[in-house]
Amino acid sequence: MPHVTIIGAGIAGLTAALRLLERGFHVTLLERRHYFGGKLGAHQYAPGGDFHEHSYHMYLNWYHNFWRIADEIGVRDRFEPCHSTAYLRCGTGDWRARLGHMADVGAAATTWRNLMTGPLSPADMYLYGFSLVDLLATPERNPAKLDQMSVRSFFNSRPYMTDSAVKLQNDLLIKAFACPSFLTSATSFRNYIRYSYQCPSPMMRLLRGNTQEHLFGPLERHLRRIAGGRLDVRLLRKVTRLHVNNAGAIDAITGNVFADAPPNPYGMDPPVLRHFRLPVKGDVILAVPPLSVAPLVDGAIYGRAPILANVRHLRCQPMTSLDLYFKRPYNLPAAPVDLLDSQFKLTFLDTSRLWNGGRPGPTFINVVASDVRTIFQYGLGTIRGLLIDELMKYLPFTMDDIDLERSRVQPNVMEELFINEVGSWEHRPTTTCKIPNLFLAGDYCQNPIDVVTIEGAVVSGLLAAEAIRARVGTGAPVEIIHPSAAPEWELAGMRLAGLPSAYAAKAMSTAQRWWQHSYREIFPNE
Repeated sequence: MPHVTIIGAGIAGLTAALRLLERGFHVTLLERRHYFGGKLGAHQYAPGGDFHEHSYHMYLNWYHNFWRIADEIGVRDRFEPCHSTAYLRCGTGDWRARLGHMADVGAAATTWRNLMTGPLSPADMYLYGFSLVDLLATPERNPAKLDQMSVRSFFNSRPYMTDSAVKLQNDLLIKAFACPSFLTSATSFRNYIRYSYQCPSPMMRLLRGNTQEHLFGPLERHLRRIAGGRLDVRLLRKVTRLHVNNAGAIDAITGNVFADAPPNPYGMDPPVLRHFRLPVKGDVILAVPPLSVAPLVDGAIYGRAPILANVRHLRCQPMTSLDLYFKRPYNLPAAPVDLLDSQFKLTFLDTSRLWNGGRPGPTFINVVASDVRTIFQYGLGTIRGLLIDELMKYLPFTMDDIDLERSRVQPNVMEELFINEVGSWEHRPTTTCKIPNLFLAGDYCQNPIDVVTIEGAVVSGLLAAEAIRARVGTGAPVEIIHPSAAPEWELAGMRLAGLPSAYAAKAMSTAQRWWQHSYREIFPNE
């Protein structure tokens, strides 16, 4: 019976485990946390308490490989279609008067509505949308050149663009990927929008509950059911070293066993209970974030596979989320809400509307701060206070309305988000390396999806499983579904047809700004 040891029980590692168990492998799964899921997982600080997640999650239509797994474990019906996102401006008074919506961006049926109801003027909204078509229509003849260009550089090079449209692109990128447009690879962003362009409705799906009870719990039960005793799960096991033998293969894993008490998922590791050394019988999949890979690339690993040291070139972004519990209900939107021009680049989702199943009760929301480098080093209480203060500029509530005991901050310590930075592709590891029985998985690895997403992590796990299956020569090949893309001629035609309107829209936007500036000079007190 072939063996594989998988380090990391995130979605990439679990995907690989699923496909290898189906093909008769014995799988040993090591995880440093006390729960499955990694950045996608949910946990409790105490038994019976609230579930907390790294952040709210949006599941897109083109996640074809993820949806196949969801169908296999019977959870597809737990995802709620969401056709819009909302945006909220800072201000006082009735917050509903400052609220706007954009529906199924990219769908022909909602184009006119989004032009009229977007956060910018109709002219600037047209330029924002047309710039995406322009990027989509850029030929793929030299993808390496486009990968060396940032999203902001691409849009700034377009003579029809306005500062307002470029600013909106940057704002949305930071909040979607925690990466500003001047750092984001134009190739990666192009891949994201071309996949989304093919499946615009609904914009996303949202899980009707926490990921532990509604995704990873069912997945774990499915794994154990098909394993028939061939799955060995070891939680609270932190790998600290990979041993390479004289033949150049991984022959053992060394690490720490933590105390049985659940550790703080986003703080320091708990005291070490004892050390372990695990002999490796077959292959090893390293399915952990880049910040956890780098310390494992010691001199012996580097000597055999020096390319793995390139993970130290990859940039990872800290993020923080806040589970904010109120003492009373608020009638907040059911869609993700973008707080325009907010400090720390805040968005939030009313998770109580999803998790409570429509039952009445106090509201609780998940607030995501995508730009926290200036405050990431502060204590959790300080960060919580700063995020609440910023949120109060948009929503009318006071500290007396908050249940502080249940409201927790979730920084992504040691699980910081890899970002699709300009030029990062060449440093991203491939599934295989020169150590014959070592394989890598994770959204940061080179894979056909490219973009850091749940689907990218799933596909990387499938690639690792297929590489091991092919190496052992057993079972059917692992199938990977590739997202479709519109033909270049169609996109080129759309760009050509829309270009005259883009220059007309810029003229309208420029005239509008001139009129507004002149009006303020004439009537400064209005």
